[in-house]
Formats: sequence, structure tokens, C-alpha cells
Amino acid sequence: MIKKKRFHIYLNQFDNKKLTELSNKRKETKSAIIRKLIHIEKYAKTLEQIEINNHINSEFLYQIAKLGNNINQIAYHLNIDITSHDKAKDNLIEILTDFKNVLNMHKEKIQKNKIYKDTILNSYQTIRDNSNEQQ
Repeated sequence: MIKKKRFHIYLNQFDNKKLTELSNKRKETKSAIIRKLIHIEKYAKTLEQIEINNHINSEFLYQIAKLGNNINQIAYHLNIDITSHDKAKDNLIEILTDFKNVLNMHKEKIQKNKIYKDTILNSYQTIRDNSNEQQ
């Protein structure tokens, strides 16, 4: 059994009016409205963090793409001065393979973030739907 606690809150006239309007519109108690808002806020903060992570991931991918250009320039300059082209070619292939692996790992992380975000959005929508059905 979940233990309930009683809280008293003070609202200004405007906030009390809004809460009363929401309560009347949804045909729910003010307490039920406040509880639902608390649960929705939890999902909103999670979604906000996912958006921040996606922005960081986008910037990371942009910087990695710029690195590709730098690698090409380095390879060009190495090929000018190196007498053993086979050795330079082997090193470059190894570097590019490692680079590709890093890109693929990061791409998987972005996909996981997208799936996580979609799951949260679905949960949030379910809560809203359930709330609307109770009206």
C-alpha cells in the first residue's frame, strides 16, 4: 500500500484560477491535476536531456567529418616524402578503418538515443491519452 502524505500549497490568485479551470475542464480534483503535472515534468526533463545529447552527437559527427579532410591532407603530404608507398598505404588504410569503426559506434549510439526518445514520447502520449479518457 502506498503511503499518502498531505501537502498544503499556496497559490496566487492567477495560479489558483488556472488550476481550478483545469480541474473543471478535466472533471478531476486539483490534487489529481497536480500529480499528473509532476509525472509529465519527469518525462519532459528526460526529453530535454536527450535533445541535448543529440545536439552534442551532431556536433561530434560534424567534427569527425572535418577530421576526414585533415586525414586526406596528411596522407597527401606523407605520400610526397615517403619512399615506401606500400608502407604509407598500409598505415593509411589502418587509420581509415579505425576511423570508420569509431563513426559506426557513434552512429549506433545515436540510433539508441532516438529509440529511447521515441519510447519516452510514447509513454508521455499514453499518460496524456489516459488523462484525456478520464475526462
